[in-house]
Amino acid sequence: DDAKKKAIADWYLKSFDEYEAGPNQPTKQHLDDPSMAPTQARVLSSARYLADNMARVPALLIPVCSGRPDTPGLPQNVMASMYGSILPAVWSFMLAARERGLGTCWTTLHLSYEQEVAKLLGIPDDFAQVALIPIAYTHRALNLKQGRVKTSTHSCIPTAGEKGTQMDLGITGRKALVNGGSAGLGKGSAKALAAEGVNLYITARGKDRLEATAEEIRRDTGATVTPIVADHASDEGRETILEVCPDPDIIVGTCTPAPFTPDFREVTVDQWKEHLATGLISPIEFIRATVDGMCERGFGRIVNISTGASKFPAELRTLSGPPRAALSNYTAAISKAVAKHNVTINNLLPGMHHTATAAERFGEIAEEQGTTYEQVVDNWVREWKIPAERFGNIEEFGAICALFCSCHAGYIVGQSIVVDGGVTNSTF
Repeated sequence: DDAKKKAIADWYLKSFDEYEAGPNQPTKQHLDDPSMAPTQARVLSSARYLADNMARVPALLIPVCSGRPDTPGLPQNVMASMYGSILPAVWSFMLAARERGLGTCWTTLHLSYEQEVAKLLGIPDDFAQVALIPIAYTHRALNLKQGRVKTSTHSCIPTAGEKGTQMDLGITGRKALVNGGSAGLGKGSAKALAAEGVNLYITARGKDRLEATAEEIRRDTGATVTPIVADHASDEGRETILEVCPDPDIIVGTCTPAPFTPDFREVTVDQWKEHLATGLISPIEFIRATVDGMCERGFGRIVNISTGASKFPAELRTLSGPPRAALSNYTAAISKAVAKHNVTINNLLPGMHHTATAAERFGEIAEEQGTTYEQVVDNWVREWKIPAERFGNIEEFGAICALFCSCHAGYIVGQSIVVDGGVTNSTF
């Protein structure tokens, strides 16, 4: 009954507002231990999110017990017995729900309005409400249940209904911003994050492709997706993006790859300015604008999608490698200053992947040579001796990016990880 859920949610929210303003809320505890501040901030943020969204929860369970612990003169041992009988039962229910992909949590704030809830639901006066248990599928379980997580060639992403343990990346409800998310590796990363239950914001310059991608991700994952048409390499574009999404918990940044440069002598000053703005200045400015908020909230993940050419220089990638090499230097330096706040900054250095840009560039070569895209790719794989004997795909890259954005990546700090099928040689 949506109307009854809404009424209970309103009472819960009213009680939470009173709790948040009082002396016992999490950020007012452990003030003598500054190291606890990030944890307490996360607790409050999570509780606030639940309070604001309680009416959206599919099902609410209110366990009750016969008798009332507030009965005058009730012996302490009887009161303990009442709670001792119902707590294990509710805990068993919550474990059984988890086994079936359902998320639950134990809340009690609605009890400030127990009488109003009892009247609404017809609970007899001699029964005591013990808790309020919200119940919903986790995003990962929902995606598997509805077949939204799909498999692809060379990918370990499971098919719907596949048995086995799925890693929970712990970012459900987080706010994720993916710059350059309408195509290619940005799209793959955006889709992987959406499948983990983030509230997703994606940006790009081209409106039509951006909106089509946003709709595709909504359809395939069920996530909330907000498209933002803007050029993240410009001051105006960054201002537009940050007006819509001023406080992301996760930032993934990428851009259209720089053109190949067969002759470094032909690279112009204007080209340098363009690609420094996109590949270096843009990610730096987004870090500067958002990292303090991440530190205050006690969680932040920043992943820059860079290029393998930043670590392994090649004349063909003159415009791509140097700006991103500078970015690796910058992020390695500053990441150490924020790691203690559970904020990490890392870079992924991709090699060749099947992206929209690859399709365009290799498609043109195929047309010139009178052959196919697939054949051009096969020739490239042989010429560059890629050990995996293929290009990567955006789904597997997206899964790697999502892992670096997860709660499990808090100890990976200032790294630049190559994802290139083994084509480059480096011990470290």
